[in-house]
Amino acid sequence: MTCHFIEDTYDRKSYVLGCQRIKGSHNYINTTELLTEIMEKYKIDKSKVTHIVTDNASNFGKSFKMFSTSSSPTIHQNSLQNLGNFHEKDDLSSSSSDSEMDSENSDVEIVNVGSMFSNVENIEKANSDKLLPKHATCCAHTLNLIAKSDVSKITDVNYIKISKSTFHKLSCFWNLVSRSTVASGKVFEICKCKFPIPVITRWNFLFDAAEKILCHKKQLILTFNELNLTKLKVNEWILQNYKMKKKSFLGFVAPNILILRRLLIQALPDLKYCKPLNYAIISGLEKRLHFIFDLNNSKSKDFIIASVSNSKFKLD
Repeated sequence: MTCHFIEDTYDRKSYVLGCQRIKGSHNYINTTELLTEIMEKYKIDKSKVTHIVTDNASNFGKSFKMFSTSSSPTIHQNSLQNLGNFHEKDDLSSSSSDSEMDSENSDVEIVNVGSMFSNVENIEKANSDKLLPKHATCCAHTLNLIAKSDVSKITDVNYIKISKSTFHKLSCFWNLVSRSTVASGKVFEICKCKFPIPVITRWNFLFDAAEKILCHKKQLILTFNELNLTKLKVNEWILQNYKMKKKSFLGFVAPNILILRRLLIQALPDLKYCKPLNYAIISGLEKRLHFIFDLNNSKSKDFIIASVSNSKFKLD
C-alpha cells in the first residue's frame, strides 16, 4: 500500500505504507480490514484521501461497494440482512484469475458463505467505523485487460493465423533459451544481451519480451539459424507496439487515452494484417474507459480536473 500527495511546494511525494500478507481468504471483508488498519496505523484521516486505487479484482470492488463513504448508506445498514443474497461459490483463494481481474465481473464476489457468517463481528465493525474513502480502479490494469481479454476475442481468421504462427515461433525461442544454457550462451554471444521470458503473472512481460525481439531483429535472424529454429516470415515481423507514456500522474490518463484512440484510428488505413487488432483495442478502450470519452459522465470529473491542473495540458 502506497500513498501519493502534492506538498505546498508542488512537489509530488510518494511513500510505501506497507507490504504485508493477508491472512485467510482474500475476500472483501479481510481487504477492508487491512486497508483501514494501515490507515489507522499512520493516522491518515479518511476525509483527506481523494481515492484509493486498486486493480479491477472483484474483491476490491466489493470492499468499496459495501464500505466506501461514497456508496449508499443503505448498503452499509443492510449488509447483514443481505448476506443470504450472495452467490455461494468456492472460497476466494486467488486474486489473479481472469474472472476476478476483469472489470466486467467486478459486481460478482466469490465468497465462502460459512466464513461470512463467522465474520459477523468484522462486518458490524466495518459498518460502524471502518468506512473506506472513494475508490478508483487502476487504468494501467484496465489497459492490460484490453490487451489480454479483449484482443483474445478477435475472430478474424487471417489475423488469428498470423498471430498464432508468430508467437508460436517466438515461444519456441523463449522456451529454448530459458531451458538450455548452451542456447542461452549462443544468443548472448550473437546479440550481446539476454531476452526476457514472458510470464502470465506480470502484466507487461509479453510486451517487454516482444519489444526486445524487435530491437534485435537482424541479430535474431542469424540466431534462429544457429539454433535451428523456424524463422519468422516477413509478414510475421510486423509486431505492432502500443504503449502508454511513462507518466503516472492522473492528469496524464485522459489525454493519453484520447490520443491513443486517435492514433489507432489514424493507423487503420495503413494496416494490412493488424486491422482486427486495432478494432479490438479501440472497442475495448471505448467500453472499459467510456467515462473518459464521455466527459459529461460524472466519473470523468476527477480526470478532467487532474488534466486541467496539469501545466502540460491546461484546457487543451
